[in-house]
Amino acid sequence: KKWKWTEAMDIEFDNLKKEITEMENLFLPDYDKPFVLRTDASNTGLGAVLYQIGENGEQKPIEWASKKLTPTET
Repeated sequence: KKWKWTEAMDIEFDNLKKEITEMENLFLPDYDKPFVLRTDASNTGLGAVLYQIGENGEQKPIEWASKKLTPTET
């Protein structure tokens, strides 16, 4: 069965992006520690998060990015 992206999903995705970009829990980088970059891509968009691992093993996000692809880019 083919999966279909709906308008409701698009609205929820936009809400999620807004919440992520307004997060107060973004951290300043510690340049003495390694960075981790995770990326994801689909036929409709791209996403990435840059983070570092904290003292207790928690992921400390430094920056988020996402982009909805245009029809020309897909």
